[in-house]
Amino acid sequence: MQGWCETPNREWKGIQVAELPKFVSQGKPRASIAPRQRLEDEAYNAIRDMIISNELMGGQVISVVALADHLGVSRSPVTKAVAALEQDGFIESEPFKAPRVATVTTKFVRDVYDLRTVLEARSAANAVSNLSDADVATLTAGLASLERSQPQADPTAVASFDVALHHLFAQRADNKLLAGFLDNLELHLNRIRNVYKEHIYSEPETDMQLSELQAIVHAAVNRDAGAAEVAMRDHVWRHAQRLIEKIGGSPIS
Repeated sequence: MQGWCETPNREWKGIQVAELPKFVSQGKPRASIAPRQRLEDEAYNAIRDMIISNELMGGQVISVVALADHLGVSRSPVTKAVAALEQDGFIESEPFKAPRVATVTTKFVRDVYDLRTVLEARSAANAVSNLSDADVATLTAGLASLERSQPQADPTAVASFDVALHHLFAQRADNKLLAGFLDNLELHLNRIRNVYKEHIYSEPETDMQLSELQAIVHAAVNRDAGAAEVAMRDHVWRHAQRLIEKIGGSPIS
């Protein structure tokens, strides 16, 4: 599928101007020139967000000229942004070929969830002893609301609670390095969610997901680090198993 970035004169499809980065105004550059590093960072963020949202799809050719034209900047910051995105796993390239958006393969999903299983389990173990009474009350209230909606729990609501729980644990784990790794991993997870959302946000997935979240919240309420670690590892691993099986990959061992 040909993408807008392959043709310099193509319009921004499906994106409102208000959603574009601040330095973009209907394809025209800003009147004042931002510092070079800022332009590189903004170009990086703009291109990365389009990849994560699946606006730029896996396998799509990246044209530095087209991107620079649409972002209203010179080629230099875009070239550097593309190189940085390649280092971070969002873009891939081969000798003598134009760079392309990295494809979300089953191996990529497996690799991401291998890391996530370890990191999220450690985050949960570290976090539970640091949870405030207000944190616990928020978790129990959120879970109770989902339980009351059974057996027709909204898949999006369950997924939102799941994400919020992971974020809370990352904040309370008191490990900035771990939080940084999780933040970076979250970007790739968001891309996986957008590519395979029809598999993730489904009723069978929701029922199993809610059962796993109950075990995690129960461990958090009891401030049981060991139980929280086991429950979180089980939750992430099982979620990965279900997703990989649905998209046709072999299970994680």
